[in-house]
This record gives sequence, structure tokens and C-alpha cells, in this order.
Amino acid sequence: MNLNKLAHFIADYLKSHSQPDKPDQKDTTVIHFDNNNGQTPPVPPSPSTKKTIWLAEPTDDLIDQWEALAEALRQAGVDLRPLGLDTYPRSTEAEFLASLRVDLDSAHLFVQLLSQIPGRHPKDSSISYTALQSSAASAFSRQQQCAFLQWRNRDINLDQVSDEAHRQLLTGAIACGFEEFRQRVLATVQSLNQPSVIKSPSEDESLAICISANKADYDLGLQVRDILVELGADAFTTQTEPSPDQSPTEFNIQLDEVIANCEGMIIIYGQTPPVWVQAQYMRARKVLAQKHKGLWSALLDGPPANKPGVGLAGKSLITLECRDGFFHDQIERFVNTLRGEKHV
Repeated sequence: MNLNKLAHFIADYLKSHSQPDKPDQKDTTVIHFDNNNGQTPPVPPSPSTKKTIWLAEPTDDLIDQWEALAEALRQAGVDLRPLGLDTYPRSTEAEFLASLRVDLDSAHLFVQLLSQIPGRHPKDSSISYTALQSSAASAFSRQQQCAFLQWRNRDINLDQVSDEAHRQLLTGAIACGFEEFRQRVLATVQSLNQPSVIKSPSEDESLAICISANKADYDLGLQVRDILVELGADAFTTQTEPSPDQSPTEFNIQLDEVIANCEGMIIIYGQTPPVWVQAQYMRARKVLAQKHKGLWSALLDGPPANKPGVGLAGKSLITLECRDGFFHDQIERFVNTLRGEKHV
């Protein structure tokens, strides 16, 4: 164990176990760790501004990635929870969740690394520790309006995941290389200390609506764009992949910024697979659900008519039945509903 990591562990221990001798007296002892060749080490954030980041306990095959991300977060000066691997008690599901929720309640950002395998589960439950953590973190992220970043390796083939519940969990995760995800998490941590000011929209501002359409449905997305403009909205037809001169990290950051600055999103379900539609909704949900409590998304179920249902429903989602090809009235219904939500 290197000195920097030891320093973080000792600081966390002192923070949770030390008490001042008197109510009006505080311990001002300073411990210095010289690991910078005599140079003054970086000053960590003060306790009043230090952010707590929750990093879910991983499956056994992701321990190396977990430790690498945990160390990067410690170096970024955050208060990491849990402090290590296998921290939460595993005797029963109830005991595991009770300990888990204590950490979730104080977190400012939730992060989870997902493998192709669900991993172990409590003796008294068939639900894996991976799924229990994901479900609890999702609930707390909505309640506390904090981001929940979930990662899976882009090489995972979802069709080869036999566990249906775990496949659904993987569907909503960010699929990319680990280093790209690590940089994304660190960028998110940095943004936590830079609070943004959200302006209240005025009556004369037009709606900004993002259109998410896969390559197979790009032309359909353009038709939707034209209708939105006709209805007085600003429409953004987003790319589905980076341009040749753009890194995946840069692409993802810019795409999330476009989504975050819109009042709503229309996801096109035409010839694209249902799993792609679900993934787009989960991605947008992590951004828009934090800003908009009511309706913010629409699923445009377009042609062809002979295809399976997308398997997606929610209180923030409205389905636009357009398999017969008549789009205008359905899109207008969504725009009018969104305008009502905007000025409530």
C-alpha cells in the first residue's frame, strides 16, 4: 500500500473516530505525509465542501477496475464510500441494505461498475448484490437529484447474457472503455464543485426538444424535426456516434450537455432494435429526470407496423402511436403537454 492511499485511510479513520476533549475545543494537530520529494503536498478540500462519492461494491472480476477508480477518486479529494471491498454485511438482504442505505443517504454522486455476470447474492434472497445496490442507488439518485453513473465494457454482448434482469440492468449502463469512464467520473466530480444556475424559462422562450434517432430511422427523425419547427419548438437531431476526429469521451460529454439543456426528448422507434431505444431513454433519464419532475420524454412508435413492442413505460414518458405514418397530431399533443409542464 503506498503512502498516499495510507494517508487517505488514516484521514477517514480520524474523521470518524476522533472527538474534541471539550465542546468549544477542536484538535488542530496536522499530520504531514512527505511523498512529494520535500514539496508541499496538495491541500485537500475542507470538510465543509468535500463531496461524498458512493462507488458500489463490485463483482469479483471487476476488483482491479474498482480499486483503480477508487484510488483516482481519493486522489481527487473526495470522501469515498464504502471505504473498501466487502464492507457491507452479508448475513441477510435486510442487513446488507440497511448498511448500504447509510452511505447512499450522504452521497453526492453514485457510481457502479457492471460485469457480464450478476455475481453473488444473499443466502435469504435470489437478488444479486449487484442488483440490490443498483436498485437502492437508483431510488436515492432520484430522491436526492444526484447523478448515477453505471458502466459496462463495450465488448459485452447483451445477447449472451442469460439472466434477463441483469441484461436489463446492463442495457441502461454506459458502454465504453474503462479509462474513458474513469475520466467521465472524474469530470463529473469536478463539476460538483461548480454549481450551475438554472434559469426559469419565460413565456416567450421556445421549447428545446432533442430527437434521438438511430441510423436506420434518421430520415424519420428529420420528419419529426420539421414538424417540431413548424410547431414553434427548437429541434436538435443528435448524432448516434462520434465523428472521425472526435474522441468518445468528448462526444459523450457534448451529447449529455445537449440533452441537459433541452426541456424534452423524442426517441424514435422505427426500424431500430428495442434495446437501443431503452438505452437512449436510460441515458436521458439520468440527466433530464433531475431537472424535470413531470413529463419530459416521448416514444414515437413509428412504422413499420409489424414489429414487437419496445417494453418501455414510465410516468415521465408518453407514447406517440404513429405506426400508420400520421405524426403531426401526435407530436403536437406531446409539445402542448410539455409546454403545460414547463409553465406549471
